[in-house]
Amino acid sequence: MSFEFFNTSALAFGSKLTAAFKQLESSSIYAIDNLDRVLSDLDYYQQYIDKNYRVPVPTREGMAVRVNEIYAVVDEIAEIKKMEYSNNLLSVEVTFFNKTTNRITNAIGSTELKEGYAYVIPAPSNDRLTRNIRFSSTNDQKASEILLFAFRVDNRGRIFLKGNLTNPLKLYPQDATQYTSLSKGSNLTFPHTATEDECICVVGKRNNFDVKVNGTSVIYGVGGGAYDNINHTILYLKKGDRVSGTIDFGFKINYNY
Repeated sequence: MSFEFFNTSALAFGSKLTAAFKQLESSSIYAIDNLDRVLSDLDYYQQYIDKNYRVPVPTREGMAVRVNEIYAVVDEIAEIKKMEYSNNLLSVEVTFFNKTTNRITNAIGSTELKEGYAYVIPAPSNDRLTRNIRFSSTNDQKASEILLFAFRVDNRGRIFLKGNLTNPLKLYPQDATQYTSLSKGSNLTFPHTATEDECICVVGKRNNFDVKVNGTSVIYGVGGGAYDNINHTILYLKKGDRVSGTIDFGFKINYNY
């Protein structure tokens, strides 16, 4: 609508009336836009209007399923799609469902860190599932983030997840069936300081055996009566533990997948 024909010098068609018509035109355009949006939404929902019906608990394949039962199935989903260490890079892709918001998050990312924490901001909607993982060497969780897991990569490139992994990954400690064999690792010199979580075998001197971990004796004694008896012990160490004492020799023990 054009207002050029108004005579602004005349009382009946002054600036106030012109402003009123301009405001009416603006409101009209806004209303038409909203109406177009409503009609578009109505066309979408028309697919489902009068097509809903009550159904019982499904007892066989092919039966209709209620929405809350679908959410109950999805609630069990927490999948590690990818977690590998290659070329000095840890690559991760995990998918999980938040039953409070009914939203699925597909978290992906990679890092050169060998130890640290993985954080992600959950998906804001099911239209935007993919989120980037933020890796950090320190426990510095930020607003809106959740902790996926803490991790460590050992010197053999094996990945270890640490801490409470029940939420959101739904991982629970079970058994050690992932290990297929044991093998002898590298020989050690003493005193020895662990550079990572380690399992080692320590062999004592024949007539004097005193093994200390961080200065505290964990096993001690003298040789046995039989000539071929050898005093030894198995130690599980954390990074930074120091082993010393009257030790003849020792070596690492490798747990193999």
